[in-house]
Amino acid sequence: MADMIKVQSKLDRRMMDMIVFPIVKALFYPDDVEVHKIIGTGFFLNENGIFITARHVFQGRGSALDKEDANGYAVYCIHAVNLESKYVLRHIDVGSIKTRNDTDIAMGKVEMNQFGKPNENITKTELEKTAHLNYVSGENVAVGTKIFTVAHPLTTISNLSKGHINIAIKSEAYEGKITKHYPVRRDVGLLTWPCYETDMEIKGGASGGPVFLSGKGGVVFALNCTGTDPHMFSHVSSLSPIIPQVQI
Repeated sequence: MADMIKVQSKLDRRMMDMIVFPIVKALFYPDDVEVHKIIGTGFFLNENGIFITARHVFQGRGSALDKEDANGYAVYCIHAVNLESKYVLRHIDVGSIKTRNDTDIAMGKVEMNQFGKPNENITKTELEKTAHLNYVSGENVAVGTKIFTVAHPLTTISNLSKGHINIAIKSEAYEGKITKHYPVRRDVGLLTWPCYETDMEIKGGASGGPVFLSGKGGVVFALNCTGTDPHMFSHVSSLSPIIPQVQI
């Protein structure tokens, strides 16, 4: 397992960097070969480390839980523990992951344990509580409403020498508006849950990132689901199916 990890930061949204984080999978192969890759984006829902992301981040081929013929694997996240951009790498408890059949949403919990060689500058107190989003909504949002997301498609990982990786953290915000609303489902085969079509760009690695209502003080109503390459349109999953479970 990686014993030396260098984290570079180019972030300017300090509070968001405490709440919204990249989800990383580490694959361990023979001869101490490790491969680390960004799987998606997640965000905290409460101070106890409960987070939410897209279901497909943790389900299916190439997802965080796909062993990909490796000897072993681990899943972790990277987030700031304070407004001074002090970062920690934390194991995600894969046994805590809960997915649903009625929406592309998964929930889970981060562990107190740090990933790799623990950062001795991170105190137990800093790990005990996580910053989190305070306002989630399952109410219908009108077509034409302006929205934005914060996600980690630009965060990169370089697999260096044995047991060494370099992580360049860079969150990004993408803006757009809702172009269509599907309060029940878009179709019976692919997007079979409440969702919205938007003109907001969703890049690889942004799946699971929170989608905010512009000008509403941080209200989250959906999370990133699918995008197109080249960009034409995207879909975000409404939080309406899970609102009773995430009241905070």
